[in-house]
Amino acid sequence: MKKEPSNKNAGNGADGKVRGPVLVDNREARRRARKARRRRRMAAGIFLLAALLLMIFREDIDFYRLRRCLTGEGQETVERFAVDFDTNGALALGASRENVVLCSGSVLAVYRQDGSQRLSETVSLSNPAIATADQYALVYDRGGSNVYLAGAGSLSCTMESETPVLTGDVGKNGSFAIVTSPPEALSAVEVYSRAGRLRYRFVSSSSYISGVAVSNDGDCLAVAGFSVSEAKLSGVLRFLDTSSEQPTAEVLLPDELILDIGRTGDALFVVTDCALRIYDLKSGQLESEIGFDGQHLLHYTLSDSEGAVLTLGRYTVGQGSTLLHYGADGELKGSTVLEQDVQALSAGHGRVLALLGDGAMLFDANAALLEERQVASVRAGVLLKGGVAALVDGSGVLLLP
Repeated sequence: MKKEPSNKNAGNGADGKVRGPVLVDNREARRRARKARRRRRMAAGIFLLAALLLMIFREDIDFYRLRRCLTGEGQETVERFAVDFDTNGALALGASRENVVLCSGSVLAVYRQDGSQRLSETVSLSNPAIATADQYALVYDRGGSNVYLAGAGSLSCTMESETPVLTGDVGKNGSFAIVTSPPEALSAVEVYSRAGRLRYRFVSSSSYISGVAVSNDGDCLAVAGFSVSEAKLSGVLRFLDTSSEQPTAEVLLPDELILDIGRTGDALFVVTDCALRIYDLKSGQLESEIGFDGQHLLHYTLSDSEGAVLTLGRYTVGQGSTLLHYGADGELKGSTVLEQDVQALSAGHGRVLALLGDGAMLFDANAALLEERQVASVRAGVLLKGGVAALVDGSGVLLLP
């Protein structure tokens, strides 16, 4: 067998000398590849973070307004816009930040200031009532069983109470409370998360509960009501913490009727038939007390941002009244004399709105008149974020910037 000659010069140079491996300087290419990988990982992380934030804050983001801002269209405000249902029947009105919340017996709707709808849901309510805080609106059937919690653009919760709902309140984080009348006790208050999960329940067997105020975080609340003993009526005020079964504090107001309670921050405003009192919502300590000095309380409103606004006077038509605005510290922020009779009050975002028989008056926080408008058949009014007043009449919503 013939042996093939071996190539002794394989891998050698032209001169037959052995050459080693050729080294190529690719450090710059590796550096660019590492930078590209880091950029891809960073982009993926930013995308995942943005998706997570969109998921968490989906109720806070108005994609309609975001699209208009990105396209340069901006946010429009019209003077008047119509609504898609009859506003002459049972109606509840509230504010969700800069949006108008309207609820009839069959429709719950949230409108932007340009008249477009942000939310529209079919509901079933015989006597609609509403409580609002920041972007949340708690809508319930007073004396009925249906309860709805609306965020800025969607329903966060829908539930049906086993016993009639008397009143309710909502905090800025969406926690809400409803007062019911269970068969085993005089009254009960239940606190729920914004998803509708029961967090706390307090049963009252010694007094009726007619009002409730929830802190912004939903951990503290106050309930007001009355008890009857030996033919005498006394106001009862209890301060509750969701981590304790027993009240943090309890206040008895003999011979006084508590008309309403509301909170501004950690300050609890208590309106009775003869005085305005301010308590610390968490401790129950009395901070301030303002008597009516023999005058009659004609109208009042309690705001989660502006404290309390009262009108004091006499029960005589055409005699006018005095408008008083008290802040969370109990100090008088402003007052003015009104010659016309006031039908209703609203306060919020540095403004005070007084509804008259044939129009409306808009004041600043110091009770200085900003605008007076003649408007017929105004049913209700509310102040939106930015100080815009929304008035509801038989044909729609009128905005006063």
